[in-house]
Amino acid sequence: DCHLNAMQATIKKQMGIESATLLSNAEVHKESLSPETMHYQVISVEPYVSNKNATASVDQHFDIRDFISETAYRSDGKIAQEDLSRQQKKKTIFTAEMAFPYVRNRLAVIRKENIILSPLENAIEILDTRIALIRAQLEHSPPRINPLQQVIQGSVFPMVNEGPLKICETFFTN
Repeated sequence: DCHLNAMQATIKKQMGIESATLLSNAEVHKESLSPETMHYQVISVEPYVSNKNATASVDQHFDIRDFISETAYRSDGKIAQEDLSRQQKKKTIFTAEMAFPYVRNRLAVIRKENIILSPLENAIEILDTRIALIRAQLEHSPPRINPLQQVIQGSVFPMVNEGPLKICETFFTN
């Protein structure tokens, strides 16, 4: 929260404005915003590489214009973690005006695309992610036991999110 206050003060100073409002990560309707106030959102993004063959570190971290943010949600507005059979995922892909790394740290977003995953597609993606984590640990020669044990334990007995067992119970029972 301290960093956000400092960011807001910097924005006001650099833009020469009196009023700036930090918006939540919820969907924003432009018509509800006051034109006298500058509004901004802060979200976490990761580089988005649409070319699945780009496995080299250079390809994944240089000349990047697209970034992705993923949010779990339900179409009825209730808490997303409550019911896996209704949990959807919204992937928002942002395209910057220039490729990163760049001289400036901040660039304008010129395009925004939303991809909505159904509950089943979301569950499949959760399983794919767990499988990729296990494979990554097994590819070390020799396998690193502690990280492998943590990944397997997090897959079988998840502490935070629903795991493969709950996904199977939700989607494969009568």
